[in-house]
Parts: sequence; structure tokens; C-alpha cells
Amino acid sequence: STYEIAYVTNGGNAVTPHTAPYGSKLTKPTCTKVGHTLEGWYTEAACTNKWDFAVSTVTGATTLYAKWSANIYTVTFQSNEGSPVDATTATFDNTIAKPTDPTRQGYAFAGWYRNQSLTIAWDFASDKVQNDTDLWAKWTAIVDIDVPLDPKISIDAQGKVTTGADATRSFVSRSPKPVLVTGISCTSTTSTASIFPDTAQWPGIKITLVDPTDPYGGIGVRINRNAQASFTIPAAVSPASAELPIEFGLSLPRDIKLSYTDTQEGLPIATLSYTFEFLS
Repeated sequence: STYEIAYVTNGGNAVTPHTAPYGSKLTKPTCTKVGHTLEGWYTEAACTNKWDFAVSTVTGATTLYAKWSANIYTVTFQSNEGSPVDATTATFDNTIAKPTDPTRQGYAFAGWYRNQSLTIAWDFASDKVQNDTDLWAKWTAIVDIDVPLDPKISIDAQGKVTTGADATRSFVSRSPKPVLVTGISCTSTTSTASIFPDTAQWPGIKITLVDPTDPYGGIGVRINRNAQASFTIPAAVSPASAELPIEFGLSLPRDIKLSYTDTQEGLPIATLSYTFEFLS
């Protein structure tokens, strides 16, 4: 006698049913399912009793059921010169948790991408792992500058200009491109009026900044005014930073009214702030 042999593939490719004589052994069919590994064929839908193709024989009409296990894949994070990010694993067709953002000197992290050319972003909320996967970090260069630690300009009893606690008086850059100081704004402080009581003369007060390497290229900015600047801070070469030293000075009109006592020494007369842009 011969009996019908059928296969339920449970999501795998179809297997053609056939007949087999009583007492015969079956040839294990080829069956695949994307993202899964075949654990075996079973004699019931619950997949508890496994059919052993080396031993089991046909005793009647038989239906065999495929049992699958989802594959586990590795997701590798290519940080593109950023800090390392550990690889993770994921079961087929599952999402992964977003790792802590890597860091890179002079750059802002701009996300993970599916491709090395950084054109297809990975969405951690919806994208699912289908195989071993590399994700690539995208970076955007940023202006990463330290300005003098205390940019408040003050004078002492001898007329010496100081910048508070800042000893180096340097712009320090960690940016990967040269950075241009494009503008400086000079704002009066609460003590400006006590040292220079005639506010009408304030526009004549000028804070000067000079690059020691280019003493003829200094910038002067007046109280409560803005000035264009053209200092260039060199590009940093990671992991080192680049510095641009600056010397501060004070230029006063000849007829300026100055009210100064020892108790006012070190009071700030102006605060400077800066604007920057990348040089291409």
C-alpha cells in the first residue's frame, strides 16, 4: 500500500506532496524560510514529536509540520572616527535599542545610517533587523571654540588692561576646519558708568584685540557697539586643539572723563562676545 505524504511548511517555501509505500523511509525535503533556521519536521501542528528521517517509517497517510527558529543577527556600529560603540544582537525582524551617541572632537553626531554613503537613515523605532547589519555614524562639523575664560575687560590703577582670570587670552579651537572670528560685540557693564561717568563719551572708548602674529591686523570695538573681525583660528588636528593668542588693549579719547579709585580696580568696563563661521 502507498500513502499520501503532505508537508505544512509554516511560512517556508512549498514542498510538493507525494506518496510513499508502507514501511518506507522518507527523504528529507528542502525547505527554507527567510530569517529562520529549520529545526525539523514534526508529526503534529504543535511540533512536539519529531520525525526522524533516518529511522521513522511510513505507516499511513502522514502530514509533517515544519518547525522554525528565528535567526539572531549581529548589528555592528561603524562610528567613523568617533568613540567606539559596542555591537549588539537582534532576532530576525525585530527592532534594536538606540545606543548612546558616540562622540568626536569638533563634530556633532547626526545619526546612524544603513549605508556607508550616509544617504539612508536607520529609524530605531521602525526599522527591523533582517540580517547581519552595519550601521554607519554621520557627523557634522561644528564650531567648537573656547573663548577667553572671562571675557570681561577691566583696567587697573596703572591703566593696564586685564581679562579677569584668563591667563592665556587665547581662542582655543577643537574644530576640524579653520574658524573665522567674524564679529565682536562690546557691551557695557554695571560698573562702566562709575568709571566713565560721561556716557556721551562711551562711543570713543575702544577695546582693542591684536593677534600677536599680525600686530597690524588688530580689531577695535567701541562700547555698546559691534565690530567686524577677521581673526582666523587654525583647524584643530584631533586629538590636539589649535590656539589663537590675543592681546587686549584699551584706547581712550584724549579728553575722556575718568573717575577711578583703588576700590574700583578690577571692575569690568565691558563684556565681549564673538561670532564665528567656518572657512571652506
